[in-house]
Amino acid sequence: MQSFISSDGKKSGSGNKKTVEQIYQKKTQLEHILLRPDTYVGSVEQQKQHLWVFDTEDKQMVYREITYVPGLFKIFGKIIIINFKKK
Repeated sequence: MQSFISSDGKKSGSGNKKTVEQIYQKKTQLEHILLRPDTYVGSVEQQKQHLWVFDTEDKQMVYREITYVPGLFKIFGKIIIINFKKK
């Protein structure tokens, strides 16, 4: 499967005539996923958030700020869900 995406993501104005080939690039599905991962898994930028996490030294839950990548978190969660559904 192939998709077409804008090479610059902007609409061309009336004074700026561009050909269809200059505006859109033909991409394979893999190229599109690698170019725009946030479309499929969410943000790939690190985020900081206060969450409850388990402290292995104190053996208890603590509320602290953590840094994580939401896209990676979503992929990990999807793997777990798929494995539970197979059993």
